[in-house]
Amino acid sequence: MRREPAFSRILVLAGTVLAAAAYLSVVWAGNQPVRSGWLPAVLGGWVLVVIGLGLAVLVPGSSVLFSDRMKRPARFEVSPGGFWLKPVLSPGLGIVAQLIVFGFFLGQWLPQLGDLDNSDPVSAQIDRVGTVLTGTLIAVWTIIIAFSVILAWFGGPALELTPAGIRSRRPFQRLLIPWEALHTGGPLRPGTDVWSTGALRLSFAQPDLVQCRGLMGAMFRRNPSLALAYDAHPWLLADTIRWYAEHPEHRAGIGTQEEHDRLIAAVTADYPRHDFPRPPRPTLVTLTVWLAVAGAIGGVLLAAANLYIAVAYQDRIRAAIAATGESGEADPFNGPLLPAIWLGLVLTGAVLSLFAARGVWKGGQGARIGLIFLAVLVVLSACLGSCFGTPTLSLLDAPNEEVLGAIAIAIWSAHQTLAFGAGVTTIVLLLLPAADRYFRPRPVASA
Repeated sequence: MRREPAFSRILVLAGTVLAAAAYLSVVWAGNQPVRSGWLPAVLGGWVLVVIGLGLAVLVPGSSVLFSDRMKRPARFEVSPGGFWLKPVLSPGLGIVAQLIVFGFFLGQWLPQLGDLDNSDPVSAQIDRVGTVLTGTLIAVWTIIIAFSVILAWFGGPALELTPAGIRSRRPFQRLLIPWEALHTGGPLRPGTDVWSTGALRLSFAQPDLVQCRGLMGAMFRRNPSLALAYDAHPWLLADTIRWYAEHPEHRAGIGTQEEHDRLIAAVTADYPRHDFPRPPRPTLVTLTVWLAVAGAIGGVLLAAANLYIAVAYQDRIRAAIAATGESGEADPFNGPLLPAIWLGLVLTGAVLSLFAARGVWKGGQGARIGLIFLAVLVVLSACLGSCFGTPTLSLLDAPNEEVLGAIAIAIWSAHQTLAFGAGVTTIVLLLLPAADRYFRPRPVASA
């Protein structure tokens, strides 16, 4: 079976190792005094590693995830001895989600370790039960993460057409379907009016010839189908299987470029074409792109300015917080840590927004959906930021800090206003009918 390029596998493995090292550093930091100067750096590094790992696997996969299925390539990848399809979603997406959940469970579990010697019998019993349950969840998620890393290393779910038949590799399943086992006249083309990738149901003339191994083998025999989670036109696999089931004389050529070119010309002749002219770019789309660019640059600059104030005047900020009766030294979030995390999140969103804006400029429907999704996240982050604030705002009420406090509140207010305004405006503009006609053009009716 064809595997993913070595660079992709190394990227996922390296990101996973970095995230695991960050978690271990959090475990170590959890046993150290809170006043230690390196604790904020450890916590901030953990957050940035998770963000970086998310970027590494999300950016390459998002363009395919939000793409129009009918516009996906109508071709296979040719390798010696077969034609294969590349999976749509990178397994790294699941790894990121699992690492985040793993970190949450880890954070809930560690504080409970210090409570096991509680003198109150009832409280001690509750702590023991909570520790066991949370530890069990951590163990389960650890197994899932390990499996996902292995799956990513070997390239994820793969499907290959060979002269002997169809080879499929999925979690806990190895499948070989000889061409002779299939009914002619099928399978039928799947529908295209659904968001999910769906599955392709098979019909066998000689089911005894099918070789299926693994824990999921019984499920396949009850529901013989192939997943369509591949970066290919949704009709391509069905038409190709039907072609080789009905034309055994062409099977020997599978794996050669000549046979691939002949196959594609034969099975895709009636596929709808998307080469009709696109209407002129509406002004509102141009405005949306420049708004996204300005919002990304402005958001990063304002977040960087907020971090600069938090770093340059951190002693005065902690003193202002302590003057309110709170401990300004013990809490690491009273220093530059929170503004640093905020800048990391803003920088991540800005990079993704610029990628999406570039696709919107070219009329990509997937980029349009992605930019709307990012705009929703920006609006939500602006609402959350207004609730939690930033340590630099404590300067506003501090004595003899009127000028610096006014600058801090002006920067934070401008950042929140820009995020909320740009996000809402982007959503509205991209959902207007004029934008829809640009991103989903229709063929011109013949006279």
